[in-house]
Amino acid sequence: MQEDDKPRPRPAFQPGQNLDSMSVEELQATIEMLREEIGRLESAARAKAEHLSVADALFAPKK
Repeated sequence: MQEDDKPRPRPAFQPGQNLDSMSVEELQATIEMLREEIGRLESAARAKAEHLSVADALFAPKK
Protein backbone atom coordinates (compact mmCIF):
# COMPACT_ATOMS: atom_id res chain seq x y z
CA MET A 1 0.00 0.00 0.00
CA GLN A 2 1.38 3.39 -0.96
CA GLU A 3 1.48 6.22 1.54
CA ASP A 4 -1.20 8.22 -0.33
CA ASP A 5 -3.51 5.19 -0.20
CA LYS A 6 -3.45 4.94 3.59
CA PRO A 7 -6.48 6.40 5.34
CA ARG A 8 -5.61 9.69 6.96
CA PRO A 9 -6.66 10.31 10.53
CA ARG A 10 -9.36 12.93 10.83
CA PRO A 11 -7.78 16.18 12.02
CA ALA A 12 -8.84 17.57 15.38
CA PHE A 13 -9.53 20.90 13.68
CA GLN A 14 -12.86 21.47 11.99
CA PRO A 15 -13.44 24.53 9.76
CA GLY A 16 -15.53 27.10 11.59
CA GLN A 17 -14.74 25.78 15.04
CA ASN A 18 -14.14 28.13 17.95
CA LEU A 19 -10.41 28.92 18.13
CA ASP A 20 -10.43 30.40 21.64
CA SER A 21 -9.48 27.12 23.32
CA MET A 22 -6.48 26.45 21.03
CA SER A 23 -2.96 27.38 22.12
CA VAL A 24 -0.57 29.30 19.89
CA GLU A 25 1.29 26.03 19.22
CA GLU A 26 -1.95 24.25 18.29
CA LEU A 27 -2.92 27.09 15.99
CA GLN A 28 0.48 27.03 14.28
CA ALA A 29 0.37 23.23 13.92
CA THR A 30 -3.13 23.49 12.44
CA ILE A 31 -1.99 26.15 9.97
CA GLU A 32 0.89 23.91 8.86
CA MET A 33 -1.41 20.89 8.52
CA LEU A 34 -3.84 22.93 6.42
CA ARG A 35 -1.03 24.26 4.19
CA GLU A 36 0.13 20.68 3.56
CA GLU A 37 -3.43 19.63 2.78
CA ILE A 38 -3.88 22.58 0.39
CA GLY A 39 -0.68 21.51 -1.38
CA ARG A 40 -2.00 17.96 -1.68
CA LEU A 41 -5.32 19.23 -3.05
CA GLU A 42 -3.59 21.52 -5.56
CA SER A 43 -1.39 18.66 -6.72
CA ALA A 44 -4.38 16.38 -7.19
CA ALA A 45 -6.27 19.10 -9.09
CA ARG A 46 -3.27 19.67 -11.42
CA ALA A 47 -2.94 15.94 -12.07
CA LYS A 48 -6.62 15.64 -12.91
CA ALA A 49 -6.51 18.72 -15.16
CA GLU A 50 -3.50 17.29 -17.02
CA HIS A 51 -5.28 13.95 -17.39
CA LEU A 52 -8.36 15.67 -18.81
CA SER A 53 -6.21 17.72 -21.17
CA VAL A 54 -4.54 14.58 -22.52
CA ALA A 55 -7.90 12.84 -22.89
CA ASP A 56 -9.39 15.86 -24.66
CA ALA A 57 -6.45 15.95 -27.09
CA LEU A 58 -6.71 12.22 -27.72
CA PHE A 59 -10.44 12.15 -28.33
CA ALA A 60 -10.98 15.59 -29.87
CA PRO A 61 -12.46 15.55 -33.37
CA LYS A 62 -9.78 15.84 -36.03
CA LYS A 63 -10.01 18.95 -38.20
